[in-house]
Amino acid sequence: MKKRILFVLCMVMMLIMSMALAVACDNIGKTPTDNDDEIIGGGGNGEENGGDNGDGNSPSIQLVNISQYLTYELNEDGNSYAVTGLTDEGYALAKDEELLEGKSLDRVETICKLIIPDSYQDKPVTVIKGVVFSGSLKVTGAFYNCNLIAGVLLPNTITSIGWGAFHGCSSLKSILIPDSVTSIGKDHDGPGGVFGIYGAFSGCSSLTSIDVQEGNTTYHSNGNCLIETESKTVILGCSNSVIPNDDSVTSIGSYAFYDCSSMTSITIPESVTRIGSKAFYKCTSLTKIEFLGTKTQWESVDRVEDWNKGIGVNIINCADGEYAETVDVNEVFDKVITGYALAVGEDSKFSAFNFATKLNVSAQEEGKA
Repeated sequence: MKKRILFVLCMVMMLIMSMALAVACDNIGKTPTDNDDEIIGGGGNGEENGGDNGDGNSPSIQLVNISQYLTYELNEDGNSYAVTGLTDEGYALAKDEELLEGKSLDRVETICKLIIPDSYQDKPVTVIKGVVFSGSLKVTGAFYNCNLIAGVLLPNTITSIGWGAFHGCSSLKSILIPDSVTSIGKDHDGPGGVFGIYGAFSGCSSLTSIDVQEGNTTYHSNGNCLIETESKTVILGCSNSVIPNDDSVTSIGSYAFYDCSSMTSITIPESVTRIGSKAFYKCTSLTKIEFLGTKTQWESVDRVEDWNKGIGVNIINCADGEYAETVDVNEVFDKVITGYALAVGEDSKFSAFNFATKLNVSAQEEGKA
């Protein structure tokens, strides 16, 4: 009798082990599950997953899945679908207009997670639509300025992520690009050329983790940088990015570090020979730029005129000393105008025309005296 019971127990244990092994093998090479911590970057801080927030009080922010509100359109091939965005109800959950105006996140009651399905109506989902231009009219991209989306899970059926698709998703913490993706932000044919003026993920100011799934032949990640492998271009970075110093990067793309507002320093390898338009635009905390090459090498770097627009530093620390970048006179003038406007009680959007008019009137009045 004891032997029979022991035999049955052994069979049950073997069955359980076999099932566990099958599940493990099935998960190899797949994108992350729909676990909340994985989607929102492993935060698990209670405010986002409904747990204790650490001070003994109940959290006020709830995590809401808005995947049910996705909208689709059939691609031109007739065999696959593109995600075009959200329904009005979905956008109402995913966007906070007052946050877009710079107001505090403290009063927000919900943040959102988004799980893109691998199929719709029995056809694969392959595209996330970007911003579309019709003449001079801009039609926003799928999740443009959805500033309450904190996490996104992309299936490995996606091949294209459109220009500006996730622009301004300022609560997004992490990105995992599937191995199937071959195009990011290259569908734009409006003003600004094929690469557009923003990237697919520009303005995602809360990003701390950027990864590409192993096996992707077009892109890879290193040091929390999204790199186009063939062109050796950083197309997206975040506030804690470290540009790899292994000759895998020769170019920093336009708007690559757009709105990385908490970035305080960046080191640029000497392998970099080009820096695109507004590469560090709105990096308002950036106070130190280090270049690992010499001043002569830095002078030879193809720096688009406004590459350093909107940052508070113009000294480049090169390997053999400091290099002073040319100051943008127009930007300085704008700051002077703003300062003058505030000093005389005018609105901060005080125009250069009004500024010049006031100076002219003052001069005339002095002449009459």
